[in-house]
Amino acid sequence: MFDILTAGSITLDTFIQPEELENFTKNQTEYFGFEIGGKIKIQTQAKHVGGGAANSAVGFQKMDFATATLGTLGRDDHGKFILHDLECKNVNTKFIQWQQNKPSSSSIIVTLPDGRRTVLHERTTALPFSTLPDAKALYVGHLADTEESLFELFPTWKTQSRLFAWNPGKTQFKKGLSHYKSVTPLCDILIVNKEEAELFTKTKATPVSHTEMQPKACFTPENTEPTLFDAAPMAQVFLNAGIKQIVITDSRRGAQYFSAQYPNGLFVPQIDMKKPVSTLGAGDSFSVGVVSAFLQGKNPSEMLLWGSLNASSVVQEFGAQNGLLSRKEITTRAQKFL
Repeated sequence: MFDILTAGSITLDTFIQPEELENFTKNQTEYFGFEIGGKIKIQTQAKHVGGGAANSAVGFQKMDFATATLGTLGRDDHGKFILHDLECKNVNTKFIQWQQNKPSSSSIIVTLPDGRRTVLHERTTALPFSTLPDAKALYVGHLADTEESLFELFPTWKTQSRLFAWNPGKTQFKKGLSHYKSVTPLCDILIVNKEEAELFTKTKATPVSHTEMQPKACFTPENTEPTLFDAAPMAQVFLNAGIKQIVITDSRRGAQYFSAQYPNGLFVPQIDMKKPVSTLGAGDSFSVGVVSAFLQGKNPSEMLLWGSLNASSVVQEFGAQNGLLSRKEITTRAQKFL
C-alpha cells in the first residue's frame, strides 16, 4: 500500500529569463512584450519536470511518504526524460499511462526578475483513469480531461480512513462548485488561492485591517502587505458543501484555514519575505506542506506553517521541485515559530 497517490498534469518545463522585457499595463492588467523581429538575449535557461502530479509526488516523497503518481505521458524523448527523472527521485511511476503518437505536455515559462512568470503551455490529451491503487491518501491537482473518470472511482475507493486532498484548477472553477455535489462531501482538505475561491464559490473576500485579522493570527509576521482579505465568506460556502477543511492562500498576504471547529478561520502571514526567483511551483509546494503536516498529525496552525515554509523555499529556486524541503528540514525550520 502507498502512503499517498498524486493525480494531475505531468510536464517538461523550460524556464527562460530574458535580459530585456518591456512592461506595460492595459485595462488594469499587466503585460510584457518582445520586439517583433528582434533577437532577445536570455540570462537563464533551465529544463525541469513539472505539473501538479509530478511536483506534488516529488514533494511527498521528500517528506518520506511512499508515493505513486497518476498521469499521462507521450511516447517521446520528453516522456522518457520525465519518467527517468521521477524514478531517480524515488516516485513510483507504474501507473503512468502512455499516449501513442502524441507529445508529452510541455511548457515554456518566461520569468521576470521579481519572480513573476507567464506560462506558454502545450498539453497532451490525458487518458482516463481506470483504477485507483491501494493507498492511505490521494492528492488531486488540476484535471482538464479526466476528472469524471477519476471521480467515478471514488465510491468504491474513498473510505473514512482514506484522505482525499484537492487542489482544483481552472476547468473545475469554470464548472462551478455545484457541479461537484457528489465530490465535495468526500473532500477532507481543499486548497485554493483567493482568486480561485472567489471563482469557485461566486463569493468575494472581505477587505480587512491588520487589527481585524490579528485575533486569527497564529504567528507574528515579519512584515505584511498593506491590505488583507478575510476569506471566511468563501470558506462558509465550501463548508456548506460538505468539505471538511479549507485552506485559502493569498500570495504575500499569507494563508487562512477553516473547518467546522474554526468557522471564523486561522491566519498565518507570509513567513519568509525574501525576493522570489520564480513563483512557479509555489501552490504545489504549499499544498504538499499542508497535507504532509496533516498526515503527520500536526494541528491546523502547523499545517499552514509547513505549507508556507515549503513554498517559501521553492520560490527561491528555478523549477517547481528544486527547493522542496525534506521532513527533517521542514521540522527544523518550523521550530523557529513554535
